[in-house]
Amino acid sequence: LESKKNSRPAKGETNGWDSNSIIKTLGGQEVEVFTISALANALEKSIVSMRLWEKKGYIPRAPYRLRSKTVKGQKTGGNRVYTRELIEAAVEEFARRSLLGSARVEWNQHDDLTDALVKRWKEITQTESQ
Repeated sequence: LESKKNSRPAKGETNGWDSNSIIKTLGGQEVEVFTISALANALEKSIVSMRLWEKKGYIPRAPYRLRSKTVKGQKTGGNRVYTRELIEAAVEEFARRSLLGSARVEWNQHDDLTDALVKRWKEITQTESQ
C-alpha cells in the first residue's frame, strides 16, 4: 500500500491547480489564465464556495472573463478567469492565515483577508493591463 504524504507543496510548487491553463491576450500580450476551478483547487475549496464568496464580496470579483457564448438562444456570461499571479497571491494570503484546506473560513475572524486580496489583486491587474 502506498501512503500519501499530507504536506503542502514547497515554495514555487503547486498542488496541480495550474495544469489546465488557457492563453488569453491581455494588454496586447499573451497571458496564461485559469478558470475558477483552478482558483478553488489552489485554495483547496469548492467552486461553489468561490462563487458564493465572490457574490458576498469576501473575495474580489474575477478581473477577467472569457467571451460570453450563446447557448440555446441564451447569452451566457463569460467564464471567470484569473492569472497565475492572482491565484498565487490568494494562496499566499490564505496560507498566511492557515486557511488552505481548512473545513471552513470564518470570514468574521479574517476581515483583513478581503482587504488584503483586494489590494494585491488591484496592484496585479494594474500591472497586467499595462
